[in-house]
Amino acid sequence: MRMDKGTTVDADTGLWYALTYHSQLTHSEVHALVEQWRGEKDRPFADLFNASLDDLKWAGLTDRQWEGIERARREMPAARAELDPCTVAGIEAVSCVDALYPARLASSLGASRPPLLFCSGNLRLLTKASVAVIGSRKPSEPAVRFTAETATRLATEGVTVVSGFAEGVDRYASMAALEAGGTTILVLAQGILTFAREGEELAPWLKQGRILVVSAFRPRSEWQTPLAMARNAMITGMASDVVVSHSRSVGGAWEAARMALRQGKCVWVRGDLNPNLGHGALSSLGARLVDWPSDEFDAWAQSIAQHAHGEHAGRTASVRWTESSVLELLRTGSPADIHEACGITGSLLQRIVEGRETVSLKRLEDLMEIKGLGEAAVQEVRAAFEFKTETRDASQLSLFPEIEEYPGWDGRILRETPSAPARKPRPVEPVPPSEIAETETIPLADESPAAKKTRKSKRAQPVPAPTPKPPKTNLLVLMASGLRADFLGCYGAAAPATPYIDRLASRGAVLTRAYTTHTHDAPARATFLTGMSARGHGLWRNGVKLDESVRTLASHLASQGYRTACVGKMHLGPYEAPFETRSKESRAYWDKGLMDRWTGAYYGFNQARLVLGHGANALAAGHYAQWLHNWHSTDVAKLSPENARIGKTQWPEAYTVDCRPQVHATPWIADHTAAFLKEYGEDPFFVFCSFPDPHPPYAALPEYLDRVVAEDLAPAISAPASRNGLPAGFGEAAQHAAPRDEQVEEIRLHYAAMVAQIDEAVGFVLDKLEEMDLFGRTLVVLTSDHGDVLGDHGLVGAGPYHFAPLIRVPSVWSLPGTIPAGAKIDGLFSHLDFVPTASRLIRSLVPLEAQGRALDGLLRAEKKAPTRDSALVEWESVSTAPRMSLKTIVTPDKRMTYYVGEPSGEFYDLSRDPEEHENRFAKMSPTERAGMMQSLLDLLSETDTRTPIATGKE
Repeated sequence: MRMDKGTTVDADTGLWYALTYHSQLTHSEVHALVEQWRGEKDRPFADLFNASLDDLKWAGLTDRQWEGIERARREMPAARAELDPCTVAGIEAVSCVDALYPARLASSLGASRPPLLFCSGNLRLLTKASVAVIGSRKPSEPAVRFTAETATRLATEGVTVVSGFAEGVDRYASMAALEAGGTTILVLAQGILTFAREGEELAPWLKQGRILVVSAFRPRSEWQTPLAMARNAMITGMASDVVVSHSRSVGGAWEAARMALRQGKCVWVRGDLNPNLGHGALSSLGARLVDWPSDEFDAWAQSIAQHAHGEHAGRTASVRWTESSVLELLRTGSPADIHEACGITGSLLQRIVEGRETVSLKRLEDLMEIKGLGEAAVQEVRAAFEFKTETRDASQLSLFPEIEEYPGWDGRILRETPSAPARKPRPVEPVPPSEIAETETIPLADESPAAKKTRKSKRAQPVPAPTPKPPKTNLLVLMASGLRADFLGCYGAAAPATPYIDRLASRGAVLTRAYTTHTHDAPARATFLTGMSARGHGLWRNGVKLDESVRTLASHLASQGYRTACVGKMHLGPYEAPFETRSKESRAYWDKGLMDRWTGAYYGFNQARLVLGHGANALAAGHYAQWLHNWHSTDVAKLSPENARIGKTQWPEAYTVDCRPQVHATPWIADHTAAFLKEYGEDPFFVFCSFPDPHPPYAALPEYLDRVVAEDLAPAISAPASRNGLPAGFGEAAQHAAPRDEQVEEIRLHYAAMVAQIDEAVGFVLDKLEEMDLFGRTLVVLTSDHGDVLGDHGLVGAGPYHFAPLIRVPSVWSLPGTIPAGAKIDGLFSHLDFVPTASRLIRSLVPLEAQGRALDGLLRAEKKAPTRDSALVEWESVSTAPRMSLKTIVTPDKRMTYYVGEPSGEFYDLSRDPEEHENRFAKMSPTERAGMMQSLLDLLSETDTRTPIATGKE
């Protein structure tokens, strides 16, 4: 039972709708009525509404049943009016007698099954192998990981994940399946037209055929608890197995699991027997516990996937094909779907799949328009499916034969549509197909007099070509780990060796007061990519893995149709982590051989090419290490620190590697970034190009070292007095990283050489972008995760010290036509602001999780643009010595660092002391200190919790 994507409601759909929602009959009474009416003679369904009272009683219907039919007859105009917005929005209605109605749902719910389902997306998913993943709206962290791993594995096994898309486990399950390249069914606890909030986020995946949104309720029904409980029965009913990630002994997940057990489903529960949970109780009722994490997890996931496929195979044989359901499959199904359904293969299958891109398949005879196919092919398809032919009159023809011709149509799938008035439509005589000329329109069922007057003849007026949507803006991020702003010419370096970065700056804007959020690599990068503080994403320091359920900007843009890739250093997981962490950046994980063919997905990036660690670490594991050992094994030893030339001062992390430049990680990253740009071509993309250098060790190549002159480099800041009054832990860290003056000079020389090499690689990538004529519609951002003190204040590298050279980062933005060229912007900017700001500049929705501020107005040079009056920088060393917790607030003219639990701190008046020589913390007035502490508290409060992902009213 189908509704055409036009302005007419399929006749049977209107009857089913009136009978289901206006007759006051229960689902079981509706099914019994229809079965009785059809009886042995298989009477047409439409005749039920035209039958006399005597006919109804002759068919054996009860008084209650025929009274229900009478009510449905009276409410038919209102029913059609309620359906009209669904028709306009392209919502499909699938009745319980349709071939695509899920057999699992029918057998699970029996007489209580919904007579009518409203669907948006890939209808073929209704008949695919599927498993439900359910759980609490507030799952524990282990439950979230279990959910993501389960959904990912099911997706890779070709199993559709069924969920309610509520906040918590449901949403994590669906998103993990989609990010793994799989499919998902979202079962709503509301009407499908009120599910407009997620429409734009899901539209790209809907268009790709990877989502099906299903509702069994009136299209405009608001969320209600009874609907949620009924929805739970549908979720479990549509699946072969049910997986419970997190459930208490009360609530929706608990009731859904019990429903599944009553339906005879195999219910699997994460093996957490915490007494506060209901997992043990479910086990006593017949559910099976899953030992996780364990070595048997993969085998378990594969077994339930096989069970789902096996059950699906056993049910597909009973499907009754009609012409409309066959056409739906041929238009949207994958080659595997079509072959599985009917056995078609070879050139016929190939020609159908290739030809449907240019031929509109409204009837089976249209197959003959595909090159290489004729009448014999049509007969072969008919024989393969063994279906009954449907008849359709002209009044059912769609006014919109090809939805691809109308820009933005896919965005209307779930968008709110005004209600049509409940009025009786004026009857229209059907127009025989033979009388409809190719250039004529079909009269609307309720055309107004004014419209009739405007339309002077039956012949259609020329339709102006639709205005094409502007292409989406691409995003290219160039990040160099540990890159200081003041070593770039565009930031005033005395002897710039960065002509390519400077050229980028001249074509865009330079943020002169941009700050990182953490002086640890991992949390800084996690914040940059998620738009959340560590309180939101949960990653506080190096050595810990970012939870894979956390959504990144890559996840967000991929959901909007962007192709995403990351190249180089990610550092969202620890290199030295044990195998059990299952971190894709762990050497132990690569050593097991599990990553030999892995190329993504990773934290929302569809593709990944990783460089793991720095120095010797980068030679042992990761994609770059694989390439190096496979193709340039003789160069491995030359890149090793053991065979490098240590500088004359013997600083252990400043040395020269005398190898061919083309085998170094920096050009390797540039080459792969350019390859992704070429591969993605005209598709919208987000490419994250991340160089591990110039982060320590300071391993420079000779040819770049020769370009740097020591006298041209600015001297290091010497300010030992700035450490006065600081806690003992700071002194311990400073003493550990205190080089001599001559060592500082050598460190800075090697560092500058590495910056010159990165600049050259950046130039290579930008040239490729221009060669492909993509520079004009690509937002390019160059930045770093944090800086490096490089001997300033007697310190090296990054650590628990928040001097300006470490917390201030370069931030260069270019988007021709949007960001004025050559602009210098002095307003404060935090890495927390990157996600919302970049999203606005590329005209994308800002992720709901983002906690920063959209400062795109500053970059657009708008008058009265929103600004930031302070920025927050943090450091946490919970389990490493020295144990310190730092909270720093930076304002336009001051910097204060609060050492948690310590009486000491730092305070600098940057307007008088820009190099931070004099620590005035002990000299602050009570009023001044209270004001700064209040501002710091306000900043912390802005990011004190992870913003929940809005999913409706659940």
